[in-house]
Amino acid sequence: SDRGLYSRDYWDVRTRGTAKLSRKIGVDAGVGFEDNTIDDPVWTNDPSISDEFDTSRLYGANERTRDVRLEGGATLDLTKRREFQDTGAWFRLQGAMYRGLYDTDSDFHAISGIAQGYLPINHRQQFALRALTRISRADGGAGIPFFHLSTLGGTRSALGYSTSRFTDNDMLSLVAEWRYEVWRDSHDIELTEFYLYFGEGAENRRLIDNSGDDWHTSFCVGTRMSMKQRVMGEAFIGFSGEGIQVGVRGTWPL
Repeated sequence: SDRGLYSRDYWDVRTRGTAKLSRKIGVDAGVGFEDNTIDDPVWTNDPSISDEFDTSRLYGANERTRDVRLEGGATLDLTKRREFQDTGAWFRLQGAMYRGLYDTDSDFHAISGIAQGYLPINHRQQFALRALTRISRADGGAGIPFFHLSTLGGTRSALGYSTSRFTDNDMLSLVAEWRYEVWRDSHDIELTEFYLYFGEGAENRRLIDNSGDDWHTSFCVGTRMSMKQRVMGEAFIGFSGEGIQVGVRGTWPL
């Protein structure tokens, strides 16, 4: 199971608006306020972050941080859905700018992008592909609070690793998944599928600095039950060079 090195107590108040420019294009924008405090782990048997790292080099570990956040994004949806299968591609680009308030000496921004593609093989088989990246940069002051750095690991970026296993300024995740339908009810309402997952991911100070040693490979086998518009449940076993991750959940991001 994952260890908790710290607990994060925070307020996040936001307002957000969305607009549909066309059937395929959507945009959104918002503003938010954050108030963050880092404390010891919730479970007393977990080590503290100060036991594992030099917290004087982790901005945000020893101080309260408060900032205002301006964010916006755009989505391009080129997919078509037929029964349980999507065909085509889906793209999203979003960014956020953080400005420190009161005694918080930290200004930074983050940009993330995701591209997903779906390629049916036949009515029972499908390939799903995803590329995900996040880039964070300091704009001045003490730097980026460590909990706002880019992370790799977990169900969204690398199933074979624990959540947020790797942390740095930049992250890139590449995922391929083969899906095979094993059961469908007679009314075409529910479906159960088996899948094989392969992922490569890297994190570094700059994406351009990635080398062979920075890439982390993970594999996964799993099954999920879905309705036409949502995932009902999923169970998986992920494998990596660091061990096995087992999970059961009710949503699926890909």
